[in-house]
Amino acid sequence: MNATETVHLFGRYESRLAVRRPFPALADLGIPDKSGFLVVCDRNTEPYARALLARSLPARGLPSSSLPGAAAAAPSAPLHVLEPGEEAKNWLSVEAALRAAKEAGLGRDGVFIGIGGGVVTDLVAFAASVYMRGARLTLLPTTLLAMVDAAVGGKTGFDLFGVKNFVGTFRPADLVVLSTDALATLPHREWLSGLAEAVKTAVIADAGLLDLMEGKRDALLAGPAKPDTAAFLPELVRRCVAVKARIVEADPLETGAERALLNLGHTFGHALESVAGLGRLTHGEAVAWGISRACALGLSLGSLSPARAGRIVSLLDSFGYETRPMHPAALAAAGGNATAGGGAGAAAAGLLLAAMESDKKKKSGELRFVVPTETGARVMGGIGRTAVIECFTSTNKE
Repeated sequence: MNATETVHLFGRYESRLAVRRPFPALADLGIPDKSGFLVVCDRNTEPYARALLARSLPARGLPSSSLPGAAAAAPSAPLHVLEPGEEAKNWLSVEAALRAAKEAGLGRDGVFIGIGGGVVTDLVAFAASVYMRGARLTLLPTTLLAMVDAAVGGKTGFDLFGVKNFVGTFRPADLVVLSTDALATLPHREWLSGLAEAVKTAVIADAGLLDLMEGKRDALLAGPAKPDTAAFLPELVRRCVAVKARIVEADPLETGAERALLNLGHTFGHALESVAGLGRLTHGEAVAWGISRACALGLSLGSLSPARAGRIVSLLDSFGYETRPMHPAALAAAGGNATAGGGAGAAAAGLLLAAMESDKKKKSGELRFVVPTETGARVMGGIGRTAVIECFTSTNKE
């Protein structure tokens, strides 16, 4: 495989991470001839899955006509297609994938191959982690968010009770192939969603990446299909993956504070996603707003200077993210609008705080927040409700 490949030990799992431009063929994935496999994708990434299988099935003794939807469809075809979007990130989708694996005859040595964005990689990884107490797993992320965050490091899960990723496991993929050419057709909103996670990575652990994103701002805004953007995407992905891999190797099960740093913006962001209604905002949109609120919290706690906060929020603003103290989607959920104050703002703050109380990142019954510092970020607990509520009214430059 013509790629930059690194091997990492995430707890008891060895995980290979390969960054390359072209999308892989099945032969690149190293699946033994006698091992069964199941490709799981969604409607958006179905063309990638069909192309992968059409090129590869004959070599494994299966006719390409056995693909679902072909004229001679056969039940043995190793493809399962999910509905797209956060709304499908539920137990029914997991159950359907497990049933498809059983019907395909997968054993414990079988391989789940997930092709898609964060919803697909999270769901497929969870299914692999529980199928016959653990099957093998390969992920082929096709969105920037999945490449720089969701597909790397082993967090799996699905939404339940209106809470994002309420159920999940830790199961790093055996192989993750990060093919940046797959980003060329990514819708612009999904592209921007992934950039928010890249900004998060730069803030917590890679000052050079922050410089790079500021310097390449216009190219990043132009989108991944532009030649100037596509040329440096492998570097962007490699740097983000290197940061996450280093952190996960040090704290694979998030038992300490190291891995929790990856949650910058997520306590605020996950609460916003729940309040707005899962799927209404992209994950990156919510995280970007959450990073701006973490900057406000850091300013109030003295963990960073106004100059550092202003730099971070200015970059978020330049990409068009919402960084106002109270997000319009939270106000709308409380019955207000973007200009509402008083009662609507207080009601929205109450909804966000209530959502935070269900956050799985609580420890010893206490909410923990990741706040930026002058050189990175830190995890802080013992923060009272008043300080959190003030983040919904304070600017990022006070």
